[in-house]
Amino acid sequence: MKACGLFCHFPLAGAPREQLAPGLRVGFSGRYGIYYLHNKRELVVIRVLHGARDATALAGRGGFQKS
Repeated sequence: MKACGLFCHFPLAGAPREQLAPGLRVGFSGRYGIYYLHNKRELVVIRVLHGARDATALAGRGGFQKS
């Protein structure tokens, strides 16, 4: 995915989503949100969601926990 490459080079480009999970960020590619965590060594894609999905409800069920 091109979008993931962008976030690997510019990890702070995604909007913070701290209310869903600590350190979580989201960037968009078309109709999809790419939710990810990053540190100095890696970028971990946690979930890719269609924009019509309710991310807040999913977070309430533990849907953004790093496995």
